[in-house]
Amino acid sequence: MSDNVNSGQQAAQEVAQRWITTMQSMANQIQGQQQTFQQMSQQWMEQAQHQQQAFQQVVKQSLTAYTNLFRPSSR
Repeated sequence: MSDNVNSGQQAAQEVAQRWITTMQSMANQIQGQQQTFQQMSQQWMEQAQHQQQAFQQVVKQSLTAYTNLFRPSSR
């Protein structure tokens, strides 16, 4: 009977170890995905900032051109 108890305990320990290993693997995968997501988010933010700067530059140039259109010439 003690052999059965020892076998049961060993089986339980093996199951627990496999569960811990699986959880650690999942945690590593999630951490990797979070890093990928952070990098993508950073790239999106940089792209948005560049687009905003480009838009502001276009608006500034347009306003300058529009203002120059109605500015009296200095002849």
